[in-house]
Amino acid sequence: MSDDAVDSLSVENGELKARIDKLERKNFELDKKLFELKVLYEIAKETTTIQEIDSMLKIFLSMTMGTFGITKGLIVIDQGPERGWEALTFRGVQDLQSGLQIVDFNHLKRLFKLKETWLINTEHPDVPLDFLRSELFQWLISNTLIVWVPIIIDNEVIGGILIGEKISGESFNKDNLNLLSVIASNCALNVRNAKLFQENLEKERIQRENEELKRLDKKKSEFVNMVAHELRTPLTSISGFSELMVKKAESKPRETLKKYSAIIFQESDRLRRIINDLLDLSRIRSGKVEMEMELSDFNRVMEIALTNIRITADKKNITITENIPASIDTFFFDKDKMTQVMLNLLSNAVKYTMEDGKVSVNVNLQDGNLKCVVTDTGVGIPQSDLNKVFEEFHRVNNEMSKTQRGTGLGLPITKSIIEAHEGEIWVESEEGVGSSFLFSIPMPKEKA
Repeated sequence: MSDDAVDSLSVENGELKARIDKLERKNFELDKKLFELKVLYEIAKETTTIQEIDSMLKIFLSMTMGTFGITKGLIVIDQGPERGWEALTFRGVQDLQSGLQIVDFNHLKRLFKLKETWLINTEHPDVPLDFLRSELFQWLISNTLIVWVPIIIDNEVIGGILIGEKISGESFNKDNLNLLSVIASNCALNVRNAKLFQENLEKERIQRENEELKRLDKKKSEFVNMVAHELRTPLTSISGFSELMVKKAESKPRETLKKYSAIIFQESDRLRRIINDLLDLSRIRSGKVEMEMELSDFNRVMEIALTNIRITADKKNITITENIPASIDTFFFDKDKMTQVMLNLLSNAVKYTMEDGKVSVNVNLQDGNLKCVVTDTGVGIPQSDLNKVFEEFHRVNNEMSKTQRGTGLGLPITKSIIEAHEGEIWVESEEGVGSSFLFSIPMPKEKA
């Protein structure tokens, strides 16, 4: 082979080697980019949908440490003027895990000018001297936390990632530091989104609470007006008929005076019931509803309640049917309070049932519980009111309720009594068809 051929071949080999080297460098760069993209994709996949900051940061730190094979790390975030800078998540940092040493991370505020990844054991023009002299800096060095990666939102450092050495003992190269910066940028986006999400939740919570306060304030005003009216009406009757009795006592026949006396008695009794309801409400609110649990006969409770309610039912020609076991074993309950429950439920059933309607009471015993159902063929309850009927001051919004007297406290008081017996009460209703109020209470044979 001639010298010229050898020289030509040597040149071609050199060019080929250069091309191979260039291709290998490109492959290396491509592999590096693919690795970085894979790391960022995996972190994004695990954290994007998490709106709770602590949980999201915990995943960020864990995956970052796993990517580089790091022994320890933590993420610090500025929590505002009241709480300052706090380590929201950490791994492998013994001082923090043991809780024995309180570390003041507020010194990190001094790094507000440092907006790039910093190897802590190297000098940097944006690291102030007073930070290098701080107890925190000495603590970082003693715990071999050697890299600071700032978390930046709107060009403001709001936190950072502090990480320790690699398990392999290798140093962090420029590519590692660049990837850490990109990870911190993604972390910043997630922190911003999580904070916005939490702020929106807080705004929605405040809005809901304000709406609830407005609703309660409206109900309170309605309640005050209603109570004022309820008290004024019987007082007017009592005052008027008492005055008549005083002025006309000698001229009026005895039957008329008896009629006046009966009206005064009825209105006085009505006042007593209103005042008792208000006192019961006060006890409920203060948590002082006391039950006198005694071995009692529930049949007797039903007898008293039905006898009382039939007087009102007969005036409207309402039929009351009952399906009650002839003899229910005695058990421990508050007889007076349960009588109040039955009177409340039965009087409501009669009150909201038109003339010639029907009311039924069914009692049965199931698995050591007494279950009672009071059903009527009345006006029913709108679906929008079903979950509110046991609320204080609430009155069902229908035409019939506007003409009926009452404080609207009977059902809240009834519910509190049932719950004090460790039972439950609920309602089923269809507007225009009728309602069923159901409750179930245990039947203890021994006093708790």
